[in-house]
Amino acid sequence: MKAFKAAYRAVYLASGLLLLAVALLGSAWWELVVGDPAKPALYVGLSPFGFEAELLGSRAVEIPPVLSALFLASRALAALGASTIVAGALLAGKPWSRKLFNLRPLTVPTGFAVLAFAAAALLPRYALSLAPQLAQLAPNLPEAVVPYSSGYLRLDLYPLVRASGYLDLAFRSQFTPSFWVALLSGALCLTGWILSEREARVTSKEANP
Repeated sequence: MKAFKAAYRAVYLASGLLLLAVALLGSAWWELVVGDPAKPALYVGLSPFGFEAELLGSRAVEIPPVLSALFLASRALAALGASTIVAGALLAGKPWSRKLFNLRPLTVPTGFAVLAFAAAALLPRYALSLAPQLAQLAPNLPEAVVPYSSGYLRLDLYPLVRASGYLDLAFRSQFTPSFWVALLSGALCLTGWILSEREARVTSKEANP
């Protein structure tokens, strides 16, 4: 039983520390880079804690205050959830320490991945239907925002300069290392929960043979 107790608390501790580090860092979990990665023509970064879009090195989208507040709240909740897990793992001698554990390290990256794929499938088509000129400018835009895709984003020059021709820009869409660290945190959290449930069953059997 002591082995179970030590194991699940160590796993929870690692999970909480990883999520806390990712939340405090606040970097993008998914990014779209169009053009030279060193100096992209277009960069879009998204995470549960923020959004940024740059066009030719300058900010392309100004985040509304309400959305900024939501991102800040999400970041604070993730940091709080991670902090309580760390506290619960360290306070092994307290009978109420298990109540500090939660599944936020699992739900945050999993929910983000589901939303990222859903947004990649639905939003570009919705945007293109609302803005036909965007569909004319970048006909293969839906392909460029699918996570883990790469190739060339074709731009029709006619809407821009009234000249026939196309410009192909290399693009890369991917989940970043921050996302994978968060996902590892979620996997460790799930492992900690399984071990803690097993420890609870062992304790119950020993108390009621």
